[in-house]
Amino acid sequence: MARHPNLMLRKGVWYFRRRVPTELVELWGKEFITKSLRTGDYKEAVKRLRVEQGEAQKKLDEFQAQAARRLAAELQSQMGH
Repeated sequence: MARHPNLMLRKGVWYFRRRVPTELVELWGKEFITKSLRTGDYKEAVKRLRVEQGEAQKKLDEFQAQAARRLAAELQSQMGH
């Protein structure tokens, strides 16, 4: 059985777990994204994991864009524009 990053077993249930990038922890509010995949079956967990990885990446990309906009606004206000 191949090991998948972001997949962990806790009390017979598989979970998606991913570290939030350091620069986004303050915006996100947590260091990790953790979500139950609601199955004890490994093959089903791997299928659900792929979906969760995609959704988490989409959310993290949105937060990254938000952080970039916030930084740009701060720099602009510091420059007096």
